[in-house]
Amino acid sequence: MNYYRHHIGDYLRDTAHLSMLEDAAYRRMLDLYYMREQPLPAESKAVCRLVRARSPEECEAVETVLAEFFTLGVDGWSQKRADSEIEDMRTAAERARTNGKVGGRPRKTRQVIHENPEETQSVISGLAKHNPDESSPSSNHQPLVTTVTEVAREAAQSFDARACPPEIHAEAWADWIAHRRKRRKPVSERAAVEQWRALACLSPPQQAACIAHSIRNDYQGLFPEKFANATDRPDRNSGEDRSAAGRVRANVARARAERAAAEAGRNTVAPDGRDVRPPLDVEFWRSGGS
Repeated sequence: MNYYRHHIGDYLRDTAHLSMLEDAAYRRMLDLYYMREQPLPAESKAVCRLVRARSPEECEAVETVLAEFFTLGVDGWSQKRADSEIEDMRTAAERARTNGKVGGRPRKTRQVIHENPEETQSVISGLAKHNPDESSPSSNHQPLVTTVTEVAREAAQSFDARACPPEIHAEAWADWIAHRRKRRKPVSERAAVEQWRALACLSPPQQAACIAHSIRNDYQGLFPEKFANATDRPDRNSGEDRSAAGRVRANVARARAERAAAEAGRNTVAPDGRDVRPPLDVEFWRSGGS
């Protein structure tokens, strides 16, 4: 045994009178007893050698503990409490070995009993009725007993997550269901309804992009909000400078172009109706335009 239970209260109650050497000798003898799972040798000298007792005082402590807590028999010095713990360990190990051969420990399932409500209401105001004719079920009554596990399994089997609404991209949704099943985390009915509701606000291409994004990154859920306004976002690869300084430079360039067009055509009004006369273009002058 590499492990055994050590009850501190029981140990202190039985060993409070021992000296330091005797207590240390007893603990080493117990460790040796549990590790070997057999009685200690009958010769005290052999026991002293096994527990590393060298001096006469240490050997005397070993002999004192043997005489008080162990019983000398045919096989050697035995200890009743240690034998009981070893037997319990062997029983538990054999039970675990048997369960492992049949696929593990049996599952604990609760029972749900569906009966006739009129026949089961036998308690009023905390007092039970003692009428045998009313409390006992009829002879042809057969309660339906099913387990919670069976009910959940039937509900899961009756729902087909692949049957999506028509407004959902069917091919992309099928890929999503296959991905979740491959990861052994199938989509439940409740999760599917919520995801359908979230995807309904997207166009079919956006739905496909959203699902492909989750599959590619191995996500457990979908994030439609990232693709709701994907068409209105600037293209990051277009080379356009979206920083504050870039926007100022763009405004300056646009103002210069409008001023040049106004001077060329002697028109002080831009095509969109704005006044492009230089003295009134405050933002233009503040930006360092010339």
